Amino acid sequence: MVDEDLEDVLKKITDNDAIEFKNKGNEYFNAGDYENAIQFYKKAIAIDPNYLSAWNNLGLAYIKLGKIDEAKKCQEAIKFIKTTQKNIETQPKEAKKQEALKIQKPSIRIPTDISLTDNEVPIWFGHMSWIANWPILLIAFILIFTIIGIIISIFLFAIAWINVEKSEYFISNKRIYTKYGFISRVANDIKIEWVTNTSIRQGFFGRILNYGDLLIASPGTHTGTSLFRGVSDPMKVKGIIEDIIAKTKKI
Repeated sequence: MVDEDLEDVLKKITDNDAIEFKNKGNEYFNAGDYENAIQFYKKAIAIDPNYLSAWNNLGLAYIKLGKIDEAKKCQEAIKFIKTTQKNIETQPKEAKKQEALKIQKPSIRIPTDISLTDNEVPIWFGHMSWIANWPILLIAFILIFTIIGIIISIFLFAIAWINVEKSEYFISNKRIYTKYGFISRVANDIKIEWVTNTSIRQGFFGRILNYGDLLIASPGTHTGTSLFRGVSDPMKVKGIIEDIIAKTKKI
């Protein structure tokens, strides 16, 4: 209809799209296909980050799959949205518009050296595990009880800190990013579609303490092999990458 407000018309279109994706997710949920249900709930949320029922159903789907930590994140998102909306309702009309622009779903940390592309969603961020530095920390702890050893211990603790804090491992729906090192730095950024294989390298203590190296292979014409060195719970991180690859192929 002519003379309709353009902003209202566009909002109706996007709202309808979000509702359709949520309803499709409900169909998969009721059929017991929780993986596909999660994908459609995420699509609804991508259109409308404040879609409470989509967040709620997404959390329920994660519970069905036993992913309690992910369900808790959905609960946190719901609380965040409700709190923000409540604050907006108590503000003047013009302030509401400004505050509404700030409503965003909770985000995962982004590495300092990259910027997200359009429709890129952060999924996981991590560092090298402190536990992976146990030999250095053990020696530092032993030496700290001697006068000369205190200086050496401080130096060893500094090495462990650099190993952890100067490493950044990042996974999104579009890329895998790796950076580690201080003086000599290694950084690698590969697209999800380039990944050909993932494998884990663990020693005896790595298996006991649940840390290891995660190798992400890609064709040599791109970047070769990326490495998450000494990452905590490498099997879980490997599963996250494989899950993204599988979902990417379905889309």
